[in-house]
Amino acid sequence: MKSKNINKAAACLLFTLLLSPTLRALTPSVVIVGGGPAAMTAAQTIARYNPMVRIRVIKSHKSQGQLEGAGTIENWPGSLTITGRGLQQLMENKARSSPNVQIIEDHIVATQLKGKMKILQGERSVYYAPLVILASGAKPNLPTILEPYKGNGVFTCTDCDGPRFAEKDVLVVGGGASAIEQAISLLSLNANKVHLAVQGSSFKAESILIDLLYNALERRKKALFLYFEHNLESVYINQDGLLNATTLSFEGGRRKLSLPISGVFSAIGQKPQSSMYPDICLNNKDYIQRYDLNQTPWSQPLMKSSILTLGSVDSPFVTLLMAAARGTTTAQWLNKTVTKSIWPKRRVAILGAGIGGKTAALYASRSGFDVVLIDTRNRKSLKGFWPVPDNESSLLTSLDKQLLKLSVSATTVDTITLTPLENLYHIQADSRSIVVDGVIANTLEYAPESLGIGSTAPESPDNEYRWSHTCQSGVLTAGDVAVQHDLPRQAITASYSGYLVGLRALEEILMMEAQEALLDRP
Repeated sequence: MKSKNINKAAACLLFTLLLSPTLRALTPSVVIVGGGPAAMTAAQTIARYNPMVRIRVIKSHKSQGQLEGAGTIENWPGSLTITGRGLQQLMENKARSSPNVQIIEDHIVATQLKGKMKILQGERSVYYAPLVILASGAKPNLPTILEPYKGNGVFTCTDCDGPRFAEKDVLVVGGGASAIEQAISLLSLNANKVHLAVQGSSFKAESILIDLLYNALERRKKALFLYFEHNLESVYINQDGLLNATTLSFEGGRRKLSLPISGVFSAIGQKPQSSMYPDICLNNKDYIQRYDLNQTPWSQPLMKSSILTLGSVDSPFVTLLMAAARGTTTAQWLNKTVTKSIWPKRRVAILGAGIGGKTAALYASRSGFDVVLIDTRNRKSLKGFWPVPDNESSLLTSLDKQLLKLSVSATTVDTITLTPLENLYHIQADSRSIVVDGVIANTLEYAPESLGIGSTAPESPDNEYRWSHTCQSGVLTAGDVAVQHDLPRQAITASYSGYLVGLRALEEILMMEAQEALLDRP
């Protein structure tokens, strides 16, 4: 309830102050460091709600962002297939369409972020602004031997590039949570064989993820193979320039293992691009620590329930993007929570279709769930903010096509009744009776009562709206450079974090304007 009131009060303040011509005349500038989904969506958000702000986006000309380097993407809501570069360009074009947004190619090498006026030193120019957003992203770690083949048989994102390896053999390198998630994802995407090479003698991941992997191993003994204390020694390319084999060597011994594979997925972490921010508080992995307005540090929320909702934010900023991002996040949470099932595949019921429900269905299905999508009537329409040119109707149509490709379709019913069982849930949808492992309820677009969850106490994602601040006043952060949920990082959730930091930036701007207006009074 407290977070709802904070959001409502902030939104009211924002809309009230935006109407003030005195304050609007004093609008300062904003500098955004980064060129990915978070940076571009932040620029779009600020420009949309306050077209008087001067927004400069500093996009590095020295390094390619993760999205730009991705191949074909099949999990962006509303696009059957799109390249990472194509998606990045659409976001960039939409940001450029606002006359107050300027995208500058430069590489930030040093910053001074204390004090009222922030200074950012680039290789080509120096930038000054009272408000800065740090969205410089992170760079995936790659073994040196794999660097020359990145994008040509070597990848870091199974959600982006995994589908091309259906019915093929692949190798995953790594021993942490990301490696486990990538191996399971590739199995769910119908890879023929998945080889997982772990350099150490054990996994470095939560027990719940390890349980999920061994559960998959038990079911797919002829498709999943584990190699502990093995290092990747060599990569072989065929005459067509395609990767077709690798060699693993056993640590401390002479044994070598040659694997005929079509692709390698590196899952050994990533390095946040934060070294140029000496004034900013980082965590022990060099991610920017996020705070709320009261400088309370963000911490990983505990989500252990197998019934989740998309939340019910009482705010005028509930948009298409919020629904899609929360649909993605809840599906990812459920993937970590539901590790075992009495059925051949884990089952999830998604109650309430719409943008949020269909996106949750998209990600749940790609994570290996058997998805039951149940729709009901009286769906609420959402505000039409989306980071690429699109509208609600075309998004819903395109999501239907994406789900049909995964053999998922919605059934519309009049009444839904949900009954918790021991470790399971029984759903009565009109005359249809279903038992599932987990439930996601789209409470952003439907009333909880119409989804049959009025008497339950489901969990919802933590309200990220508050956590865009850093330890320095006037400096906000978003995207992969900032500490966040231990979940696979997606373009849609990065874009959503940019939207949220854009809203926070608007509030910061208004507060600055209000202070300036008071100082100018006679």
